[in-house]
Formats: sequence, C-alpha cells, structure tokens
Amino acid sequence: MKSLRVLEENNTHVILGFNGKGSDVALAAYNELARISARTRCRRFTFFIVTNKPSPYYIEDLRYVLQNNIAYTIVMRYVGLDMEKLSRLIDEIKGSGKPLIGVVESEMEEISRLLEEKGVRVVRV
Repeated sequence: MKSLRVLEENNTHVILGFNGKGSDVALAAYNELARISARTRCRRFTFFIVTNKPSPYYIEDLRYVLQNNIAYTIVMRYVGLDMEKLSRLIDEIKGSGKPLIGVVESEMEEISRLLEEKGVRVVRV
C-alpha cells in the first residue's frame, strides 16, 4: 500500500505486540501517544501490529482506541508473528531515523527481547 506512505512521512512508529490482551495494549499505546504528542507535538502515528490474530480480526482489539480517536492520524500495518520480518522492519525504521517505540503484552517476551536488543524503548502491559 504505497498510497499510505504519504501519511507516514513524519510519523512516530509504534510496534503493538499482543495475543490475548489486545485492548489493554491498545489503551496503553494510546496513553503513550498522548505523552509523545505532548512532548513532541507529533500527532501522526503508524501502528505495526504484531499478533497471532489474522488480518482483519486484530482490529476488534483496537476498536475502542480507533473509534474514540479524534486527535491523531493513525495508520495501521499488519506484521503478524513473523520475527524475521519484524527484525527487518525495525532495522529499516531505525535506519531512517524515525522515532520508534514498542508497546507489548508482557507474555510476548520474544518480541520484547528483540525490540530491546535493537535499542527500542518497550512499554510492557
């Protein structure tokens, strides 16, 4: 979806990792967005969804945040649980110099470890 790239030019990138508690992760991510926005005035975000739920079923967990959002531009991209793809994605974002954070369910240790190894700040839920 190259058409959405224009919306991602000055975004903060957020990796959302969840399996069971997606709505909790989404709320934690939204709170983190509010902090980032207040500090940096950035109001555009790209969510990279790392989950075992197939596309588009993961959207159910994000529904509350998406429906009640009037303040931010949010682009969502589905990654799945492909760790190799996630690793390449992190390297690409870090290489571009764009801000990147991870908001990850506490049970997803492998994803948290990968993010921390690559120097990404992780918020555990």
